[in-house]
Amino acid sequence: MTERDTRSKKSKQKSTNDQSKPVPTTVGAGFTIQFSKRALDDLKSIDKKQANKILEKIKGLAKSPRTAANVISLQGSNGFRLRVGDYRVIFSIDGKKLVIDVVTIGHRREVYR
Repeated sequence: MTERDTRSKKSKQKSTNDQSKPVPTTVGAGFTIQFSKRALDDLKSIDKKQANKILEKIKGLAKSPRTAANVISLQGSNGFRLRVGDYRVIFSIDGKKLVIDVVTIGHRREVYR
């Protein structure tokens, strides 16, 4: 097997293994924020200026996620949503582990579908 084949095989394995693993991000004191692969892909598809604004708001969640401004509990689910302009961040909170799992990020007309 050549070196090129080995790299190709490793990248295929990595892409299939990373599908559901959250990416942890520590913000400091308070909660740890984890992004799902879908949330990271969603964030990449948004223009940089808006994406940076969304990231700043998500970082603000680390201090007190339930009482942060523009956070509402989702009905029929144990998740929450954060409003950032026309975009919504859907996330869940694990209070015992002090972890916020960001599930998806999208425009308000598409994110709930």
